[in-house]
Amino acid sequence: MRVLLADDHQILRDGVRKGLESAGATVVGEADNGEEAVALAKETTPDIVLMDLSMPVLDGVAATERITAEVPGTKVVVLTMHDDPDRTRAALVAGAIGYLTKGTSFEDVYDTLERAHAGEEVLSPKLAATMLRTADEEDSAKDLLSDRQRDIL
Repeated sequence: MRVLLADDHQILRDGVRKGLESAGATVVGEADNGEEAVALAKETTPDIVLMDLSMPVLDGVAATERITAEVPGTKVVVLTMHDDPDRTRAALVAGAIGYLTKGTSFEDVYDTLERAHAGEEVLSPKLAATMLRTADEEDSAKDLLSDRQRDIL
């Protein structure tokens, strides 16, 4: 599995790279901003980009959208500190196939990368539960509206 790391924190990239390499993956490049991630993805055509969302120059959502559009076959898995449903949705809509928070163990990150490499969409269980709960709340709020109010919205 060929992986591109995109995170603006060098210490995180160093630790993840060492873990990936010891597990048998190949790290094809490292980017510290979203624009560099897009350029390196085009240049190296990795199987997976492990993407942070909060980066300078171009954020991870915009970089994900560009990579999934411009580098066919490359999958994006988000690894970020953000666990709110809006950011999760934005990343998934942009084309991410997986979404994890930085509190995740390395073993779970690696498992997610392998599953994403096989084409499986992966969300951490906590995020999946939060998104389901939020969707239920949104559906309940919509039920309170009349047909006309829904049409206007």
